[in-house]
Amino acid sequence: MLSKIWNQHRDIQSLFQKDAFLYTMGKAGSNSISYSLEKAGLTVGSKHFFSGDQHNFFNNNNHNFAGKLRKKYVKTYLAKLNRKIKIITLVRDPLARNLSMAFFALETLLYKTLGPADQRNLKGNHLSLNEIIELGFIEQLNHQAPFNWFEEEFNYVLNLDVYHYPFDQKKGYTHITSGNVEVLILKLEKLNMLEAVVGDFLKLNSFQMLSANRSENYWYASLYTDFKKEFNPSQEYLDWMYQSKYCQHFYSPEEIAAFYQRWQKND
Repeated sequence: MLSKIWNQHRDIQSLFQKDAFLYTMGKAGSNSISYSLEKAGLTVGSKHFFSGDQHNFFNNNNHNFAGKLRKKYVKTYLAKLNRKIKIITLVRDPLARNLSMAFFALETLLYKTLGPADQRNLKGNHLSLNEIIELGFIEQLNHQAPFNWFEEEFNYVLNLDVYHYPFDQKKGYTHITSGNVEVLILKLEKLNMLEAVVGDFLKLNSFQMLSANRSENYWYASLYTDFKKEFNPSQEYLDWMYQSKYCQHFYSPEEIAAFYQRWQKND
């Protein structure tokens, strides 16, 4: 037990001894930045959750006791540091993020939907694969993860409420300094236009954004493409995603209208 605690202590400290720390929700584009920064010669630490990890794909794991202790430790550790910490985080269209997460964890999602715990015999109902995936997406995924992540992880650990700071929706980023923490919030949809912003933030003479972790490189690529063609979310679900505090803060009315248009199908 003591060795496990010590290993966690050491691992957490090592995250903040890097040139940059990527602290962002899963499937929001952090791998591309991490890959690009490492190619630029920087050391990079990254974390999606201090309160858990893959469990958050399907459940809100904020009440996990060990995770709460871990978050409290990180918060205390950062507050005592006498040097600046550079942190990058990202935001993304919440529906697109949720779909990306569902397919990233597709095997688990299908098992939860078709496995022994489900008594509906969906195979016997002759549903198509896309219909089963959509049912699993609706029933199994933690849809609120994009909305809760800042409050439950980022804001708590850093003692910084991002919603108290204006976000430049047009430019797609904001730079916040609070105590010994410097934070750069980037919009994934504008990431390729923000190379100079990232470079300036990390004092790089030049910086190029490189692609990594693209969905077409995964085994489920064709399934994902096919599913998105048929996926027709309800108006209620679209409103839940796009009228949220999260979306209203980071995205302009024009961007939100484009999100609606992207997912609405003409029946």
